Amino acid sequence: MTKDNSTGKPKDFYNRGQQMFDRLNLPDDDDDDTQVYAKPWVGLTVEEIGDIFNNTSNPTEKVGPFVIRFSRAIEAKLKEKNT
Repeated sequence: MTKDNSTGKPKDFYNRGQQMFDRLNLPDDDDDDTQVYAKPWVGLTVEEIGDIFNNTSNPTEKVGPFVIRFSRAIEAKLKEKNT
């Protein structure tokens, strides 16, 4: 067995490594350079929360229904800003 003078490894060392890698039978992936970029999350400002509160509040309403309506309005605004 002869050795490569620059690395000290057997001359067929890298060839054997390639043969072992080839035996793994990995699927071809031509799209390995494709990246998916996620849009950064956009939250609500204090002013936007205040506007939503003012548009959904009703002083004569019980707390439960108001909280649900306020929460849905928050969700709708966040969906609008993040889609």
